[in-house]
Amino acid sequence: MTLDGASEPVRNGDDVIELLFAACLSATPESCKERSIWFIDTTHSQCQDGADRQLAKWRKVNPDWVVGNWTCTHVENRDASLTRN
Repeated sequence: MTLDGASEPVRNGDDVIELLFAACLSATPESCKERSIWFIDTTHSQCQDGADRQLAKWRKVNPDWVVGNWTCTHVENRDASLTRN
């Protein structure tokens, strides 16, 4: 599988961090979806430190959406859902 912005496929053993966030349509705030941006060879701290910048880039190309809660997690440890009630 190739990640957005990645030049090489993900290999077993790669340290993959996911910036997981909730995005809601501006016009209908109850219409929310989980979105994510994956990073290879990035630490959890680097993800958290760069999240605002990455989310700003995402908002720029998705102007009809508002970003809500977000978290950084290792992909293999993911068990949380941000939009779950």
